[in-house]
Amino acid sequence: EYTQNYIDEKLSREEKTTLRYSPGYCDWPISEQCEIFKILPHETIGVELSEDSFMSPRKSVSGVIGICPANSKFSGNLCIDCPKVNCPYRRSEKK
Repeated sequence: EYTQNYIDEKLSREEKTTLRYSPGYCDWPISEQCEIFKILPHETIGVELSEDSFMSPRKSVSGVIGICPANSKFSGNLCIDCPKVNCPYRRSEKK
């Protein structure tokens, strides 16, 4: 949350961030966590990744935040934008 707020403060008025998205969400396999760890200086912040792609310390979070034009049609609601209309975890109806 801190990182997203920091990025939001640095963006121009013509840009906005997308929602945070992490391995393990929807169809992004947790095993791809290693791809994030290849580009992040995780040693500097003291986060390790197990062979099973789980982070330590236990409550660590990784992910990506996109940047798009402020007038983008992205709704900010992953459930509305997701094509899986029969997902048991769906929180909103498709518009």
